[in-house]
Amino acid sequence: MFPQISTLGLTLVTALFSGCSSVMGGNPWGTWVLYQSELCLAPGIETGVTWISDTTALASFYAKPGQSRLAPPQHPMLDFSRQVAVVIRMGAKPTTGYRITLLDTEWKDETLWVRVEQESPLPGAWVQKRTTAPCLVLGLPRVPLIAVEDNTGQKLGFITP
Repeated sequence: MFPQISTLGLTLVTALFSGCSSVMGGNPWGTWVLYQSELCLAPGIETGVTWISDTTALASFYAKPGQSRLAPPQHPMLDFSRQVAVVIRMGAKPTTGYRITLLDTEWKDETLWVRVEQESPLPGAWVQKRTTAPCLVLGLPRVPLIAVEDNTGQKLGFITP
């Protein structure tokens, strides 16, 4: 026989095992991944960080030529009076197997620090020889300064929305 579990109890157990991976990612700074892909923008795009300022610009991002497979995020739309969207790009890569993932965020010295990991294919891994352009699109709270760095401490960009 199995014990009875209330809806609240089931919700708490689910949150515990999922690492609180809700829309806000369990992050106290309200950061969530809107989109992640190894082919985000047209190949040839430089490494960097871009701020998307409003719903029109966000819709335009998803409608760019060559991005026909991008679907707008399924998360609630951003309230651009309180939030921003940020695109973090790795630049053009010669093969598949590259990607960017969100590690964490931290509020320090009046700056929201966003830490990401830039992953490369492992040596000997099977990859396809085609140009890719990995990126990560994040929803972030609107704060005076956002700094993006990778897991090695390399600064990728700063944004002042």
